[in-house]
Amino acid sequence: QVGDEEDLRDGFAGGEELRVIVAEIREGKLDLSGGSYLVAEGLRFSYPEKMRGLGSVLGRKKVEALRGVNLHLDFGEVLLLLGPNGSGKSTLCFTLAGILKPDEGAIWVGGRRAGESERLRLTSLLAGDRPYLIPNVRVATLLRHFSSVHGTRAIELAEEFGLRRLEGRYIHTLSRGELARVTYAMWLGKEADIYLGDEVGIGIDSEGIERLSEAIMGMAGEKIFVLTFPTEDYPLFEAFSLRRKRNRAKVTAEISGSRG
Repeated sequence: QVGDEEDLRDGFAGGEELRVIVAEIREGKLDLSGGSYLVAEGLRFSYPEKMRGLGSVLGRKKVEALRGVNLHLDFGEVLLLLGPNGSGKSTLCFTLAGILKPDEGAIWVGGRRAGESERLRLTSLLAGDRPYLIPNVRVATLLRHFSSVHGTRAIELAEEFGLRRLEGRYIHTLSRGELARVTYAMWLGKEADIYLGDEVGIGIDSEGIERLSEAIMGMAGEKIFVLTFPTEDYPLFEAFSLRRKRNRAKVTAEISGSRG
């Protein structure tokens, strides 16, 4: 049983320097060594054929999405994980978040083996750019309710994401970009140790990308971030590439899948 968050974090404080790590997942395989707060060893996961919409084409064969993932990360590290569609990026995020249970392997958080419920508590997951939000509610009401459950950071981020002018609007009246900003405020607003973003950053303009990358950079020194992208052309990936050139962040691993 994983203990309180404060107990888990003890002895795992991140360093002063933010580390941006670039790695690639290939056909469900990833080997990234180094850190000790978030540790995944030997993760394997297969989808039943019906979950992937394959019908009877493959008979009773399962579709293996993760084929041996080893991942070690510490506070202060941002992993930019590249991989084409079907490489296992989304499955890895959902597994780390506790939504999927691996067929093989284990995940440790803070030196203790963490089950699905513990990972759900310690992580904040955002998958894709389409938020699942209640349509007939005002932005201010949604953020207040969310903050009452997950902490007040979402209210604070409302200012950073330019949401004050939208507080009286109903969710269903927002544009795609406005919806994305509300969603990002909620994703980063949850009090968590590990933030998982699966192909986030699309659907918003350059100003929104700048605000999103600034918010992540502002938090990342004391958190762990795993951000996935199909290519290096994604705006958020490019934003981090620019920021690590002019800020204190540095790359500690290139696209090799290993820190050595």
